[in-house]
Amino acid sequence: MLVCELGQTLIATCMLAIIPNLACGAKPFGIIEHVVTLAAHRGRGYGRLVLEHALDLAWSAHCCKVHLLSGTQRTEAHRLYESVGFVGNVESGFVVKPKGTA
Repeated sequence: MLVCELGQTLIATCMLAIIPNLACGAKPFGIIEHVVTLAAHRGRGYGRLVLEHALDLAWSAHCCKVHLLSGTQRTEAHRLYESVGFVGNVESGFVVKPKGTA
């Protein structure tokens, strides 16, 4: 879990998981989830800081790639993800959730 604090306030977070892998020459891959910035602090670069740090950690761990899923309606967040290097049309993402959940 990566966090960005301003004073005593937690203002931005993301979670990076590094997953062992048999493909890609046995290099691991990363998954980033739960990218959140407090609404009052959006647009100031804090989300970018945690994402860039997460990517630095993934590349330091020799990850062959990093996945990030985002709701299709979150176009403002997509601009942030693209600005740090994510490309939305390289692979297709699929999600399954337990029955009875949103």
